[in-house]
Amino acid sequence: MGNIHSYFRCDVCDQITLVRAQYGWLDRHPIRYTCGHCNILIKGIAILDQENADFRIDIENASLVSPENEADFYIETSGELLTEKLQSFDSETHWFIPPPFFSGFMGYG
Repeated sequence: MGNIHSYFRCDVCDQITLVRAQYGWLDRHPIRYTCGHCNILIKGIAILDQENADFRIDIENASLVSPENEADFYIETSGELLTEKLQSFDSETHWFIPPPFFSGFMGYG
């Protein structure tokens, strides 16, 4: 299990969302969330190419931007585990959050 941090700028309102995508056993899984500002649907697919050790996210209605941009919102995605939903980004709170895999294990005690 690993995860990728990607910053996507909404094509409608220019707000930036930090998308934390976990990859695992699934070769692909959908990603769908609404922009936290204008509520447009941002959707795409996370693709894991296990033969070439590559992971990418193809998104509609948003553009990939560099991590130097400050995020306005934060969301986690996983095709296999429960994740945190869309929320306002707070650099003090979100500087380190355990991946969904570890968060799931913590719930088991």
